[in-house]
Amino acid sequence: MKAKLLILAFLVIAAASCTKTKVDNVTNTVTDTINRTVIDTVLQMPTSSIIAKNIEVDSLPNFSIASAVEFGSEFYASDSGVISKLGCLCVTKDSIYTVSLWDFDSHALVASASITCTDSLHFIYANITPVNISANKHYIISYNTKGLPFYLAELKGDPTLAFPFSNGSITFVNSYFAISPTPMFPNNNENDYLTPADFVFQVK
Repeated sequence: MKAKLLILAFLVIAAASCTKTKVDNVTNTVTDTINRTVIDTVLQMPTSSIIAKNIEVDSLPNFSIASAVEFGSEFYASDSGVISKLGCLCVTKDSIYTVSLWDFDSHALVASASITCTDSLHFIYANITPVNISANKHYIISYNTKGLPFYLAELKGDPTLAFPFSNGSITFVNSYFAISPTPMFPNNNENDYLTPADFVFQVK
């Protein structure tokens, strides 16, 4: 409870001077060349799709907090499949974030990737050893801010983001955080934002 109050205080202070980016300016960059049609029909990148296509999100408050925070979103897939890349929405060029995939029940780290931002306002992805995802099993996708600027996605016309909601095979259930200078399982429930960490998912 103390940790949650602390992070809420941080966000309130930061929000007073935060800037908001319209999602129309967000683009999606994959580390290797993939045809856009293939991305839309075969490969799913749920977070970037939700943000870039204005499915639920209107703006992206840009926060600057000295403390490092792990922000994550709980999700499950309606179909079994494979996650082959992890990524996040970059705030500034040359920043480096760590994106992690966690087993929701055991809190075990399933995969992680270091994301080097080659541009701002792009989702940048890195390859991982492919991970098999079981249908209807819950996971968390998160990233650690390392004290760097970061985005949190905001719902259209409302400061909170209602869960659950889906895009393709992926349903987002909740949001979480943890105050930590290094990646750790985010176990404090927040339930009011979408973390702009993402993954590339393909149904088997």
